[in-house]
Amino acid sequence: MSYIQIVLTRGFNYCIVDEADSILIDEAVTPLIISAPRSNDSLKEVVRLAQSIAQPLEASVHYSVNHRHREIDLTQAGNELLDALCTELPGFWRAPDRRTEVIRQALVAREFYQPGRQYVVVDGKIVIVDEFTGRMMPGRRYSEGLHQALEAKEQVAIQPENVTLASITFQNYFRLYAKLAGMT
Repeated sequence: MSYIQIVLTRGFNYCIVDEADSILIDEAVTPLIISAPRSNDSLKEVVRLAQSIAQPLEASVHYSVNHRHREIDLTQAGNELLDALCTELPGFWRAPDRRTEVIRQALVAREFYQPGRQYVVVDGKIVIVDEFTGRMMPGRRYSEGLHQALEAKEQVAIQPENVTLASITFQNYFRLYAKLAGMT
């Protein structure tokens, strides 16, 4: 005989929020994300190799930097150098679109993310620092391979990428409560 266990909550009736101005105004559209690690052993090698391939690339020669949008675009010279550097590498590196994306993330990590400002290394792990408050945010990770690019940059153990299972913004989460109070 098997039993199914069902977990029920009593509902969202009352909520008191500490640091209400920060949570309800500054971070109102920040999503709360439930995620799980997705194992991909080949990603670790690819990210480490991307870091070393990106080393000889120079700003304004091989790629352009858009500081406003935190974007990197490879120039013609950058694409040609990348082709030359990847000719003898395995299959992944022969696919130009995916290869370019991984190299871009390595360059974004190098150009826009400095230790002590956007992140710190604690116990061999990258911990994100909130740029507005300066507080460390353990447990949070950058998405789309950026966190792994930072781990490769800092030469710490590369953790598996997370896959998003569910998300909701702070604003929509607190709307679930019938009565909401806050203090600052």
